[in-house]
Amino acid sequence: MHCRSSCAVVRPKYSHQTRGYRRRWISLTTPLIIFYLVARDRYSWLPGWSCPIRHATGLPCPGCYLTRSISYSLTGQLGEALYWHVMGPPIAITLLGFCGLTIFGQPVIWTKKLRYVLLLFIFSLFVVWIVRLILQIVFHVKAFPVDPLLSI
Repeated sequence: MHCRSSCAVVRPKYSHQTRGYRRRWISLTTPLIIFYLVARDRYSWLPGWSCPIRHATGLPCPGCYLTRSISYSLTGQLGEALYWHVMGPPIAITLLGFCGLTIFGQPVIWTKKLRYVLLLFIFSLFVVWIVRLILQIVFHVKAFPVDPLLSI
C-alpha cells in the first residue's frame, strides 16, 4: 500500500502580505551589500573573510580579490579595481543596476534572462581565472596581485 500523505512534500503557503515582506527584505540586500563594500574601502578594519583555498593551496580561487575590486569600483578608483580583479567593475555596475531597480520599486525577479546573465558572469570568472593561472604558472608573468597582508 502506498501512502501519499506521508510522502508528499509540504510547502508552506505564504499570504500576499508575507510575500511582500520577504520581497522587501530581499530587495534591501543589494543596497546593504553596496553600503558594506563602500565602507570596507574606507574602513579596512571592518570584518571580512579571507580565501581558504588561497591559504590552503597557495593559488587564488576565481573570486580572490573580487571584494577589493568591487569596493574600489564603487568608490571610483577604476585603476585599483582593475589591478585587483578584472571582473570587479562589471559586477559593481550590475550591483548598482539592481540597487537602482530596488530604489525605484521594481523588484528583481529571478527570470531565465537573469539566470543566463549570472551564468555568463560565472563563466567569465572562470575564464579570467584560467588565463591568469596560465600566465602566472606557465609564462611566469605576475597575473595575480601581491597581497600585502599575506606577504608579512
